[in-house]
Amino acid sequence: MERTSPTTVPPAVASRQAPSGELPSTPPTLDEIERELNERLSRLGLPALVSGDVAAARETAPLREEAGRATQVLNLSELRTALRQQVRIAEIKDQIAVVIADWHREQFRTGEIRIAEFEVRAADILLPYCREFIPNFPPAMRPVELAVDLNLETILRATLPRGQNQELTHEVIERCAVQVLQSLLRHPLIPQMAADRAEVSLQTTVLKDKNGTAVYSPSDAAYLKRLIEEQNLLDREGEIGLLAMLISARKWQKITDDTLFSAAVEYTLEALAKRRGIPTIQVRNQGPDHPVAYILGEYIQHHLSESLEGQVHFVENFLTVTARVLAEDGARFVDAVRQAYLPLLREIFFNLFPEVLHRFLHSFEREFMGSSMTLRSKLFLLKRVGDFCELTFYCHDAIRKFATPTGDIYAVERLTEGTAHFARRNGLPLADGMDVFNQRNTLAELLISAIKHRRSLFPAADGTAELRFHSENLMTGDLLNCLNHLRRAFDCDYARARENNYEHYLHWRSLVLEWSRTYVRLLTGRTPNDVEQYHLDGLAAWYIEQELSFTKVSFPLMLYTDREAGLSTMRQPQDILKEAFLRFWRAFHISILTRAQEHADLEEQIFSGETLARHAARVSVDDLGKRAFLARSDLPMATYTFERLAQHVTPQTHDVAVLTQSIEMALELGSQAYTYEEMAAARTCLRRIQRRLDDLLVLGETERAEYRSRIPALIRDLDRREPIRLASYLVALADLESLDLTDERVLAEWKALETTIQRLKQISVALLMVRSRAELRALTQTFGEWYAALPESTEPPERRTYTQRWQDMQELARLSWPAWLIRRWFLHLVWTLQCVISVPDWQPPDTYMLEDFLGLDTPPVRLRDQELVLASYPPPKVAQLVTQLQETLTERLAAASSTYYTHEERELLERRLQRLTQLTRRPPWKAALTRWTYIGLRALVAPFRRTASPAKESHPQRS
Repeated sequence: MERTSPTTVPPAVASRQAPSGELPSTPPTLDEIERELNERLSRLGLPALVSGDVAAARETAPLREEAGRATQVLNLSELRTALRQQVRIAEIKDQIAVVIADWHREQFRTGEIRIAEFEVRAADILLPYCREFIPNFPPAMRPVELAVDLNLETILRATLPRGQNQELTHEVIERCAVQVLQSLLRHPLIPQMAADRAEVSLQTTVLKDKNGTAVYSPSDAAYLKRLIEEQNLLDREGEIGLLAMLISARKWQKITDDTLFSAAVEYTLEALAKRRGIPTIQVRNQGPDHPVAYILGEYIQHHLSESLEGQVHFVENFLTVTARVLAEDGARFVDAVRQAYLPLLREIFFNLFPEVLHRFLHSFEREFMGSSMTLRSKLFLLKRVGDFCELTFYCHDAIRKFATPTGDIYAVERLTEGTAHFARRNGLPLADGMDVFNQRNTLAELLISAIKHRRSLFPAADGTAELRFHSENLMTGDLLNCLNHLRRAFDCDYARARENNYEHYLHWRSLVLEWSRTYVRLLTGRTPNDVEQYHLDGLAAWYIEQELSFTKVSFPLMLYTDREAGLSTMRQPQDILKEAFLRFWRAFHISILTRAQEHADLEEQIFSGETLARHAARVSVDDLGKRAFLARSDLPMATYTFERLAQHVTPQTHDVAVLTQSIEMALELGSQAYTYEEMAAARTCLRRIQRRLDDLLVLGETERAEYRSRIPALIRDLDRREPIRLASYLVALADLESLDLTDERVLAEWKALETTIQRLKQISVALLMVRSRAELRALTQTFGEWYAALPESTEPPERRTYTQRWQDMQELARLSWPAWLIRRWFLHLVWTLQCVISVPDWQPPDTYMLEDFLGLDTPPVRLRDQELVLASYPPPKVAQLVTQLQETLTERLAAASSTYYTHEERELLERRLQRLTQLTRRPPWKAALTRWTYIGLRALVAPFRRTASPAKESHPQRS
């Protein structure tokens, strides 16, 4: 059942909202809340919520245009009459049940079967109902006259037990009472057409609706009667009465349009929440949103079969608990959410939450603790938790249904519905076109394809119930992790179209790369090793360049024409970005599947690992033609880039566009050079171009004169601001995430032409800090053997690039022993200082630390920070945390029969555990020295710490 969140801002509330999206300083009054609800209901075609006498006099209002054809009009006064009619039918049924029991008892006591007496008593019960609700019914009719045409003997003989020893149960009495009531309502003196005028079928009893589904109970009818009769409840708090009427009308198919019902219920729940001090929040580019009203609307949608009294009681209790939770501050608010709010969410979604959910809830709590912790931040935490709990319910239910033999259809429906809700509420890409005429869910289609592919890789996981349970939990966790990273990517300022500069684009691009890693984990069911991850990142970067380049998605508006519908609309930048992302996702998905080997081992099921030409950022003539209108180049700051650009600037190139763009790109990359090595490569390229300017006869004299002045000026500027070589190490350390690099990863990056100069420097720094001289020389020798075996057909730019790298490696490997020690000591000192500065919290909760160490997708920077924090703890506390981590890891491995983690993942977690175990084995004096050293460094760098500044305009490659 598709639901859409209403985003209409009433005038009374819009004036109170601050432009920045903050909550209003003064809460709305009760009159404003009622006026807002009346306006919203009027837009839906429902009468305003006023007193009973006025509402009865209102005319029937037409529904809005989006409503379904099955529900054309709806009048609340007719709905009240229909509900009273249903309540009266329930009372008649109960009275008939009493008469049946008395008649059956009297029959066996006296031995006489008095059918006529029973029929008169039944007619006497029905007459008040007919006089009140049946139009043109003769008011002077007596029970004897109404009982003339009744024939209830057949029903009584067929339903009731005949033997004296047989017990008359409650179920038998109820079944007989229903049949008797149906026979009474089909009396020929009761005009059926006139009785149906109020949209209530007289043949419908309180036990069944027209579809034959039992949705009501006697307690529902009693509660409805109490709500209708207590006019003071409608006057004091009319939303409760309106909510009960809407739910009852939905149960009895008086409201058949899903969108109309969900919108009316959500508006009513929002008014109820505002009366209790729970305001609405503003979501960027999405309008107002009330997370509490939305989640309660989900409760009503999923629990329509429950009693009406229980539903209204749950709604009131939920709002009371939420208001009490929002009154807490800081960490107590987080505890209240976990202890009071989350159990109610579990009840809403039938306790179908897997164990992996708490990992994401911890991350949401961490985001809240790092915020301003205002009322708006609290409501956003409730929104995050509610939306993700709803997504978890749908995803876990879909994964469970995939495991059944015939559950694919239901699984697709559940996943499609869940992703649609989550995407609409969080601004995620949903379908190509993104218009009202497109009902496809491309997001769900790609996820379903990934899940089916993963299930085909591990068919043995469905063998036993235990293996299937763990397989479902793992797949659900990977699916939720993928969608959570997608939510993070489209929650940044660039995706929300609040910022449109290149630096924010680079940040968004890095988030997309992080998401691609989680999607590979979902698709393949394992974590790639170091070399595989490098090639996968290159593959994702190539498709980002093809579909999500800065110039393709940075237009403020675009005129879009739908050829089939014949409509033209102005597309918003966020819509353009979402459509481009779906194209990138589809291409990335197909590329990974086509590169998967059918009969390979598990270690080679991603792709062969060979460096493909399309993965590299090679600069060809076609690339230059595509980049003719680039305002800023996306080319990597690599030696190969400069060599390739210089190769295009020759007298043999007769294309003016290629020459011009090559020189412009070289000038632009040269202006972005920051370190000593980058400036040296830029100077070499610019001097080669400068020597060839006079031979470029294709260019005009004016253009050549311009370049004769610009190129020397840039070379002089590079000479003027050239830093010392030692500064390159500092810049490399600032962007280095981890020192753990395998030999295969190092060789793969050395052999890749697109590896940037800065990345090569980072590799050199990591090798200097963690490798011995012998290991570095052996690694250099391995690359030298590969370099010596290059074929003769290698292009000159590639050969010059590899030659430069080979010379740099030889220089590093031939360092003298004193120079090696000095550099290593200096780098360790600077690295420690930078690590101490980067730690955001030196006293994180133990739960957060355990989740970070157990998470396979934890960023290397966070792992580094957590290890640094642990090193500063006293040895007993470190031993306690390591013991908890070891017990948790052992429990997971033992419970899943070695299927919880793959072989590579187990090795990864064991390496983490070994590093932490080494901290517990330190001597007391060394642990104390480390602790006091970190305390001193924290005090030393505290005056220099400040909030992170935005990326600078002049160096986009450093972002």
